Amino acid sequence: MDRMEKKEVETILRTGKKLKGFTLLELLIGIAIMGIVLFTVFAGFYMSKKAYQKEEIRNDFYQQIRGFYMLLEDDLLHMIPDNSARWNNNSFSFTALKKEECKGLCTINYIFGGKEVYRMVTSLNEEGTTFSAPVLRNLRSYSIYYFLQNTWVSEVKKMKKGINPRGIKILLTFSKKGENTTFVVVSSLSQAYKKGKRGEKKKM
Repeated sequence: MDRMEKKEVETILRTGKKLKGFTLLELLIGIAIMGIVLFTVFAGFYMSKKAYQKEEIRNDFYQQIRGFYMLLEDDLLHMIPDNSARWNNNSFSFTALKKEECKGLCTINYIFGGKEVYRMVTSLNEEGTTFSAPVLRNLRSYSIYYFLQNTWVSEVKKMKKGINPRGIKILLTFSKKGENTTFVVVSSLSQAYKKGKRGEKKKM
């Protein structure tokens, strides 16, 4: 036995204290505290992950709505306000002058059905030329309203020539991975009237 070990033994004998390990109770208390700490850390991580996933899903919905709104606004801006338009509770269609997309006049149809919204473009200059693509996905429910004669209606019946609503309001609810998000899209048709699209039609 070296000098250091001998000194420690003498110290223990002199003080009357014995070396001992952890008791079972102390061990259980330590495990319980460690469990609480680990549970708190894990719960915080789980909540942060859920919040991130929820925000990611909402951002995806927002990007869809933003693209849909920009596309709809552009289509309505080029709309020709004549009696060819149809404003129903699950779809709407109108004639538009889109020189780049369909090289002149075309019929644009927005169809709401199932979990998607489709945009169908049919060229009136090139027979048989039709483009169709979904512009919204993960749709749970929708409601379409048209502003006509100072009130919102869900459908516009065929009226006399040139009668069209002045605005469209669409309520859209999206659902993905248990997360539901609702948006309201409001678009004005007044620009179509101000731009004089009938005059552009005559120029063709």
